[in-house]
Amino acid sequence: MDKYLPILSIETSASLCSVALLLSADDYVELNFEKKHIHAEKIFTAIEQLFQISNTSIKDISSIAISMGPGSFTGLRIGMSVAKGLAFGRDIPIIPVPTFEAFAYQICHFIQDKTEFYIINDANIDEYYIGKFSKTRESYKIKIQPKLIKKDSLNKFKKINSLAFGNFNKEVKSIANPNAIYIAKWAYIFGKKLLTLQYDFLEPLYIKQFIPRAKK
Repeated sequence: MDKYLPILSIETSASLCSVALLLSADDYVELNFEKKHIHAEKIFTAIEQLFQISNTSIKDISSIAISMGPGSFTGLRIGMSVAKGLAFGRDIPIIPVPTFEAFAYQICHFIQDKTEFYIINDANIDEYYIGKFSKTRESYKIKIQPKLIKKDSLNKFKKINSLAFGNFNKEVKSIANPNAIYIAKWAYIFGKKLLTLQYDFLEPLYIKQFIPRAKK
């Protein structure tokens, strides 16, 4: 994957608006903004700041990694639109990154081997996105593929007092999405087979179909 470096990565699946530039396997620049509904306002400014800090430009980018979801409908659409526009202008590939897997990869850098954990985020008023993972010696293993569940059925899927990350518990402040650098690192390590120039076929992973409701 070295020939696809530098990788510009974008993460907008939840309240964290994060962009990063992976320059090599070990060198990177990252900017984060933690605030709801700020993605459209900050993302282009943040990308420009990345280039200034790293003394690079969009002409130096070889690929773009984009967080695919599940997550916020609006946030994912913004991130995807930016990635497609930049990639099309440079004729470079996009690497679609499954958000929960990149988040699990990030979490695994801070927990012990064989630890099991959940990622649980709000999907809407009635449902959660949930996935279950465990840390392996090299990376992580998926125990439950990310899916939608009813909020009142959470106890059927999550063991009591088990380790969990996400915004599902309003009493505990916890990050709900990965930093962009882990989107980039996941793409660098695992994303070779996902590289695509077929931008028109790329869509965020919503899991659930969103149906607009007409006013009565």
